[in-house]
Amino acid sequence: MGVLDDLLRARERFDGWREIQHAAQRRRDDPRIEAEQANARTRFLRPDDPAFAERVFEASDLMPVRYLALGQWAARPVGRIHLRSTGEGDAFATGFLVAPGLLLTNWHVLKSRDHAAAAQVVFDAEDDVDGRPRPAQEFALDPDAAFVADPRLDFCFVAVRDRSSGGVALSRFGYLRLYEVTGKVMRGEYATIIQHPHGRQKHIALRENRIEVYVYDAEAGKDAADNDYLYYRTDTAQGSSGAPVLNDQWYVIALHRRGVPQTRRQLREGYKRKPGRKPRPSDYEDVVLRRDGTPAREGDPDSIIAYVANEGVRVSRILRRLDTLGRLRDADAQHARAIATRVRSVAKDLSLGPFERPTATRAAGPRRLPRDANGEALELVRRDLDKFPAIGELGYDPDFLGIPAPLPVPRPELRRELAMRRDDPTRYLLEFRHFTTCMHARRRLPVFAAANLGTVGKPDTLPKNRPQWSIDPRIAEDHQPDDSIFSSMLQRGHLAARDIVLWGKTASERSEADRHSFTLTNACPQLARFNSSGGEWWKVERAIEESLAAAGKASLFAGPVFRADDQDYDDLRSGDSDANEGTGIRIPTRFWMIIAWVDNGELRRRAFVLDQRAELRAVVEDGGLEMDFDVPTGVTESTVGKVGRMVDLGFGV
Repeated sequence: MGVLDDLLRARERFDGWREIQHAAQRRRDDPRIEAEQANARTRFLRPDDPAFAERVFEASDLMPVRYLALGQWAARPVGRIHLRSTGEGDAFATGFLVAPGLLLTNWHVLKSRDHAAAAQVVFDAEDDVDGRPRPAQEFALDPDAAFVADPRLDFCFVAVRDRSSGGVALSRFGYLRLYEVTGKVMRGEYATIIQHPHGRQKHIALRENRIEVYVYDAEAGKDAADNDYLYYRTDTAQGSSGAPVLNDQWYVIALHRRGVPQTRRQLREGYKRKPGRKPRPSDYEDVVLRRDGTPAREGDPDSIIAYVANEGVRVSRILRRLDTLGRLRDADAQHARAIATRVRSVAKDLSLGPFERPTATRAAGPRRLPRDANGEALELVRRDLDKFPAIGELGYDPDFLGIPAPLPVPRPELRRELAMRRDDPTRYLLEFRHFTTCMHARRRLPVFAAANLGTVGKPDTLPKNRPQWSIDPRIAEDHQPDDSIFSSMLQRGHLAARDIVLWGKTASERSEADRHSFTLTNACPQLARFNSSGGEWWKVERAIEESLAAAGKASLFAGPVFRADDQDYDDLRSGDSDANEGTGIRIPTRFWMIIAWVDNGELRRRAFVLDQRAELRAVVEDGGLEMDFDVPTGVTESTVGKVGRMVDLGFGV
């Protein structure tokens, strides 16, 4: 069976589902259909961002400007597949990562393990903002590790080696998540395709791309459950096979596979009209048309075929078919089950978003342990922080001052970046004795610490034995600082300092606060001259501590200012560094502090911005300070509002 027969079958499917769609439109007096479609669609929309909802439900062409930035992240996992020595020269197609180390493309691109073993996938095959090609990274495929190819729905999953030929880690490109739940698009929406047409640099089609046929399952009852395809007018070309089809929120809705041709019904070739006899229906045939209106012939290049739409395989149907293949009694069933598990494991919850943004920008090196002063390796102690007393007895107390001073509230954009707790994926706050923190998952650093400072039971001097730093088991370890980067030059800077949280009515409380302050979810990388004795951060902490002696109580909020141009640790490391490579941790250059206290029955607050780059210019004057303390030289006084806008936090009162 030839290519033209395949094209005719695609057109037959297209016409059939288009008729079902038209029939459903004629039944629009059924409110159940409209309501079910709308409810399903809202699962993929952000309730805090009405611009997206307007785009979907009111057909507005206005989009938030971050739509473009999100599209760049969505494009990173899309690669160019290069098939060498096919007998007809090199061939190209498109594929995209859907889980760590797992690529999705078409069956007609990689029909067998042998095809996959002879192919490579190339990422970053694109131009930069100046029109110059980026350094492309070529990865070998690994079909022995994972491979499933299905001709029925024209998809192929295959494993990818974790290192490029140049030693770059595959993890730096992230992946697009495949969600099985339906409702990702509605009729009249648009389908964007990121692709490598003709094997060229990466392109994106996001104009003239309305979805042509979409039959929601409720609209046609049982028949629609068999609808495996979407049809759209988005531009593609040879080499675009295997590209992701995405909705306006950058969720994958389908796997692009082919075009739907323009056809014409005409008398069969060679038909001879008999006198007095009209042609019967069996005397006619459908033919695929060229762009010039003439019938296509087998072997015609794709570029001269006239197309009316494109066809993609729905994500939900790919995953359903994968389950079917996993139940078969053949050698590939185990691969199918393993692949289905891998794909679903990274798409458990829609709150994870359409794609994974990688944390590391460098190739990950071997794990190296921190060393002591004698150069001996030390294992990082993982204390059992799950065995806290009841949560109600811990954490920052917003009523500590007698006047409410609430916890900072992350704004929606920041909220989606926070590391969620293992014991409760709806929560991000990490409560300790006298203080609370939360973590930025991608930056692997605290967003803020909020601490209650008191003088009750506060020791005159700090205990000589410092607790050892520990991992916080309540969140994933890869959402916490990599301890190997710290040294005498780049220190673990407490946000809630040991000196100011070490207080309490009992020795047990004080010991607990001391131990809790040495948890990595309370640490940010700070240069020694900034953090240690005499540095700006140290001086502000001391000024607060001395002023606390007179006030008795205060609350402190502190954290880093995350900037896009913060430098990666790997770019600053020395040649003999023992730190792990590829941690993805970037060093904040600025920090903020807000101190709150009560004066004459009123809540007062002062805000400061501290810069690690500035050298020490002055020292704090000797003598006691009131809570309205002098600002150390080199520290910029700010306002609570400015700090909140700078770090995307709301400070309430």
